[in-house]
Parts: sequence; C-alpha cells; structure tokens
Amino acid sequence: MSIKRFGIKNFLAGGFLAFAVILLVFSLSVSKLPGNTEREAVKVSRAVSKRLHILDEYIGSALTADRRVWAGHNDVPSDMVIYRYIDDTLQSWSNQFPVRNDNIASRIVFPRLSKPGESINSPLAEVTSEPSFVNYGQKWYLVKAETLGSRKVIAGLEIVDSMSEDSPNGVNQKLSLGRNYTIVPLSESSGSAVTFDGKPVFKIMSSPVSGQSAATHSTMIWLAIACFTIASLLHLAEKRSIKRLLMVLAGLLAVIVATYLWGENMKNSARLFSPTVYADGQLFNSLGAVLIASMLIVLCVSCSFVTRDDIFRRILKSRHVKGTLWTYTTCVSLAVRVLLYKMLGEEKEIGYRSSGKPYLADGSASISISHTKGYVAVLLGGPEKEVGIDVECYGERVRKVAHKFVREDESVSWYKGTETWSLLLHWSAKETMFKCMNTSDVDFRKHLHILPFTVEEQGVFSAVEYRTAEKRNFRIHYYLFPDFVLTLSL
Repeated sequence: MSIKRFGIKNFLAGGFLAFAVILLVFSLSVSKLPGNTEREAVKVSRAVSKRLHILDEYIGSALTADRRVWAGHNDVPSDMVIYRYIDDTLQSWSNQFPVRNDNIASRIVFPRLSKPGESINSPLAEVTSEPSFVNYGQKWYLVKAETLGSRKVIAGLEIVDSMSEDSPNGVNQKLSLGRNYTIVPLSESSGSAVTFDGKPVFKIMSSPVSGQSAATHSTMIWLAIACFTIASLLHLAEKRSIKRLLMVLAGLLAVIVATYLWGENMKNSARLFSPTVYADGQLFNSLGAVLIASMLIVLCVSCSFVTRDDIFRRILKSRHVKGTLWTYTTCVSLAVRVLLYKMLGEEKEIGYRSSGKPYLADGSASISISHTKGYVAVLLGGPEKEVGIDVECYGERVRKVAHKFVREDESVSWYKGTETWSLLLHWSAKETMFKCMNTSDVDFRKHLHILPFTVEEQGVFSAVEYRTAEKRNFRIHYYLFPDFVLTLSL
C-alpha cells in the first residue's frame, strides 16, 4: 500500500504516535529507584534538633527582653521566624510568616471563596508549646509557642518552601536532605518519620525522580502527550466522521486521565501539581489539575469543530430535529392565517411561487410575510402593487456582517449609544426592498441604496434600487421595539 493511498495524514499520525511511545518508554528509564528513607530520616532528625535548639535560644531572648525594646534580632537566620506578643498584641518580630492574619487575641474568621459556608481560623492562634508541622501558604514550618507572663513568643523553623529556586526539592538546605527525597506530613501512608524529642513531626519520602532526572522525566512525559495529541488530530483530520471522532476522543480521554493520575503521584515533587501552590476542592487539587481539565475541554471542542459538517448532517437527519422544524413551520403558518383572518375577517388561501414569494390564491390583494424569533408580520397591499415587510430581532451579530450590505456612501447613525439599531434598519429595509422588487440576483450592497436619515423610535426614510432599469424609489416606514425592528414599504 502506497503512502498516498494510505493517506499522508495517517502516515504522519503514525509517526507521531510511535515517537510518543518511544518518549514514554525512555522517560520511565530515567526514574530513580527508591532511596533509604530511614537513613535520611535519622540524619534530618539530628539537623532539625540542632536548628530547634538554636531557635529556642532566640525565643528565650525575646521572652526576657524589655517590653519597651524591639525584640527582633538582626542575626536571626533567614529560615527562622520570631513573633513576640505583649498582651496578645504583636509587638516585634524577626522575619515573617506568609499569613494574612497574625492576630492571636481573637479567632478571626476568613471566608473561603470556593466554599463560602466554611471558614478557617487565624493560623497563629492554634500554635502550642509542642512543635507542630504546619502549612502557611507556600511554606511548611515547625512552629511552637512559649509564654512568660503577659508575653508570648510564636516561632517557626522553615522546613519546605514549594517556590524555592535554591533547592531542587524545596527543602531547607540546612537540613541536609538529599535531592531525591521530599518532606511530607505524617498523614502520608508511606515514608520514614523524622522525630524531635522522641516525637514524630513529619516524614521523609523518596521522590520517583530527582534533579536533572526529574526535569528530563517531566519534559519527556509532556512531549509524549503532545505527540499523541497531534497524532490523534491528524488521524481525525484524515477522515472527519463522527465514528472516528468518538474513537479519537476515547483515546484522548484515556491519556488525560493518565496524565491526571501521574500528576497526583508527582504532587510532592512537582510545583505544578503541589496543593501548596493552588488547590480548590478534591478534583481541582492543583494548578496542574486545572490545566489538564482545560486541555480536555479545548481538545473536545477542537475535535468537534473538525467534524462539524458530519455532526450537523447527522443532526439534521435526526427525527427530533425534523419534528422540531416541522413544528416551527406549522406555528408560523398558523400565526399567518390568524393575522390574515384578523385583517380581512375571512380565511384566505396562501400560495407560494417558485421563488418562495407568497401570494393570495384569489388575487384579491398582494401580500408580504416575515417572521423571526417569536414574531410574525403580515402586510397586505393592492392587487397590482408589490409590497414588502421585514422584522428582525435585535442582536449584535449584524455588526460582523455589516460590510456585506452597507455601502460606502450610506450613513449609519447612532441611537441609544450604539450603531446596532441603524445597521438593523439598513438590513431590514433592504430585505423589504428585495421583496417589493420581485427580481433575482440582487446584491444588497451594490444594488440597494439607503439614503441618509436619523434613527428615531419610528419614522420614514427614502431608498433607491439600481438593479432594474426602472431604478425605483422607495419610502421605507420603520418602527423600533425593545427587541426587534420592523420595516415596510407600501
């Protein structure tokens, strides 16, 4: 089978798919084997103990300092935070916690945007004398509090900074944790606990990849996803059918779900999937999850757009749509008959010429009919005189197509702060003129000319046609309603 017969797009799709598989397989080969977390936990426990003893010295100094003196120290390490309160009012500090509310006197409540019914308390108000591993925004701390009379010191040792550019895993470098390990809360089912004074405070976990390997692994995963996506779109473009659309969407959905699950496993080693950076509910628990969901929506819309012709063809063939169109046509026909009976006091038979132009079977009058969303208009004239009427719903879409029917020598005026009403009147008036002319091959921009007028709630303006030798002049009567315009020519 030749490439041409097989289809160049299918050939390219196969190439991208093969490349995606190669990238995926190779990405797995760069993953590191799990390390010795117990050994790392012992090492980090010693480092944490040393850092907390240093922190205790600064706490003691802040507690005993004169209350009129600023308790902050210029030599406090950057990974430590000291807050001194006097009578539950923050008096001085060294470095800062990334929190909005530092008040411990009362339980200030902040509403959550995602769940207005829920609330959280001021985070510093919950700190006790026992060191606890807590999350404040992008950072995790070991925090503790000490009290002496009316004085209270809340202090913290920074453990993890998820936005750090200095550490590949975000862990405080003074803890000497290997780059292929990460720190997680005690709630994690796996990992080895780091202890202080014999009590566990957090856990050490082995990262699936680390350093340059992690970057390489993630890059190849994303490239594999991109190649598979391109392969799917090329395969769909070769044959734009609903059957192939469903097949492609099933494959893309499987890849998107796999990507989401991969992100779940990477939440402790990749900022994109870290809930400390962004989280909103169980499903959208990271920025990566939001991007993956957005990717799925974009791909579904794109694939549907590619196969739009087949989709519309199937819809129009469906019994439901046919029934809907029949129902609408029937309603319009009934509305016209009701209006005729109201106008003439008797029923009249309406026929239609090959051009679609309506006429009364008995020839007693000329007739023009127009309908739009929810409205039907009927105009009657003398038997020998052509009349026209048109009704158009208000909408901004007319602005996008104005260049197709508005001449350069025509004047579009403003009404109620917009040109839309004037554009609608130009379009509706030319529809009315077309119905009166009873001729074909009319170019609305070339052959129909609306003379300048000022838009009001109702009025009359002049127009002329250049399609026939007669070059007939028209007087167009118009009426503006809240949601539609009406034009007619007698």
